[in-house]
Amino acid sequence: MATSSSGRRRPLGGEATSTDRGMSVDAGPVEDGDMDIRSPNDDPVLDGTEALLRDLRACQAAEHAALLIARELPALTGVDWAVYSPVDALPAVDLVDRAHRRLADAALAAGCVFSLGEPPTVAAVPVLAGGSGVGVILIGRAAGLCRPQLRLAAMVAEHSGGILPRAASARAA
Repeated sequence: MATSSSGRRRPLGGEATSTDRGMSVDAGPVEDGDMDIRSPNDDPVLDGTEALLRDLRACQAAEHAALLIARELPALTGVDWAVYSPVDALPAVDLVDRAHRRLADAALAAGCVFSLGEPPTVAAVPVLAGGSGVGVILIGRAAGLCRPQLRLAAMVAEHSGGILPRAASARAA
């Protein structure tokens, strides 16, 4: 039980309370003055990320997946731009410049996020499936990238690893 500023005792969101009819859980938001605790189900970034992953699963071609990532990921993460390139297309894709290409290669070789600049303005996030690189997501922000942006891009890459190889192989078939 929590005590509000008015002195009333009330259950916190998700805290079990007992009644004469048994136990119940109050999952509603706690409103205490200016404080509003929202459920993770109300998070627009989480909703957008789930929608992006669902849309990626429906992709029949790597080009479609690349367009989705370029269109949706910047809005979700707050970056200026995003590019996805499957490993089999890396030699043919113009990744802005040689520095971005080296960054993508380093991220794929190490299997982790690599970035350029201080604060980093460009980062390469490897997309892995079964321990091997299937593609890379490059993100950039002129004002510098922050950890939450890198974490969200890495989460998208991690969850799309099993989806995107099918999109890449669908193009080759």
